[in-house]
Amino acid sequence: MHDLRVKLGTKPVHVAHYAKRWETFYRVLRNNVTMNAVKCAMENGYEAVTCGHTHYPEVTQFNGVTYINTGAWTEFPAFYLLVTPEEMTLKMVGDEF
Repeated sequence: MHDLRVKLGTKPVHVAHYAKRWETFYRVLRNNVTMNAVKCAMENGYEAVTCGHTHYPEVTQFNGVTYINTGAWTEFPAFYLLVTPEEMTLKMVGDEF
């Protein structure tokens, strides 16, 4: 569908643009990423897991595993994960430590 729109002269857009327009579908996709990451962390005995590229920054707990997603660097505000010996914190680019 996207290719057809571009051939007809519309401007190309990122897939995240489409996904966010269908909020329920977008939530299902994000949940799938979360569940797969948490499952992998649990299988390997990790307390936390971090991902990115869902275009939705978040920090949540699931089954005792901390799940952190930095979202995407292609959108603003952008986020990053600050890791110290004491904690992991999701920070917005431009925020001071």
